[in-house]
Amino acid sequence: MKKKKIGVFMGVITSNFSSRVSRAISERAKENGYEVYFFTTFNSYGDNYLYGEGESQIFTLPDYDSFDGIIIAPDTLMLADNAENPEDRLRKVSCPVVSLRAKTEGVYNVLVDESNSMERMIRHFLDTHQFRDVCYMTGRMEMEDAVQRFECYKRVMEDYGIPVTDKMVFYGDYWKNKGKEAVDHFLETRGGNYPEAIVCANDYMAIAVCMELENRGIRVPEDICVSGYDDLEEAQRWSPSMTSISVPFEEMGRRAVDLIEEIRSGERPELTQYVPIVDRYRGSC
Repeated sequence: MKKKKIGVFMGVITSNFSSRVSRAISERAKENGYEVYFFTTFNSYGDNYLYGEGESQIFTLPDYDSFDGIIIAPDTLMLADNAENPEDRLRKVSCPVVSLRAKTEGVYNVLVDESNSMERMIRHFLDTHQFRDVCYMTGRMEMEDAVQRFECYKRVMEDYGIPVTDKMVFYGDYWKNKGKEAVDHFLETRGGNYPEAIVCANDYMAIAVCMELENRGIRVPEDICVSGYDDLEEAQRWSPSMTSISVPFEEMGRRAVDLIEEIRSGERPELTQYVPIVDRYRGSC
């Protein structure tokens, strides 16, 4: 009997998201009798456009007709600007295609609803803590999830009649290397006063902010509360443990495999499906 096959296209395979999702895909696929073939990259090596061109070659490797389903995580792939859009190639295949975390037209999607994913966290600081000076550190603004999380922050603040000014926002990059710049920005624009809270668009940036605050003798949460997003193990182990938003990455991987199986069985699932998120309020607030 011919073995069923799933092809997975995913970048930065060693990252928290990619490693967790790929493990979940493999386990669920095995349960359903699929073999899984991964086409992946390891990391971003620099700004040279040739690296991006090289990474795009993973889409030229497989025989697409051999797959019974394809899973892609577009926002993990750093491709050259002039490279062929892999989504155009995948829309032409005959098997089901599922996109994870980044909405892709013409295929199935398993997403987090980023339009309101930050809402309960912001309201927690405004309602439970009665804060009004709640600052925000964005992710990489060329990424859709970063834009939507930022828009959510601005919308909730507006709901409470709190204007979002330039001094309340720092544009980060989803990594740990801008903690000092962010803290400089939030403190220097206040004449020595502290904001009441700094909400970060992911845990890596929240950890960087906490490290910098500690270096300056500023206590978390006694002087400033901090929160992140993703609920990484590193953030959970941080002292104080990080308030964060838990995204069920494993469930995204399992749901992608289930979608392929449902479609192949003749079912007609919704094109776009969402996984639930959970707020984790811990020591940093």
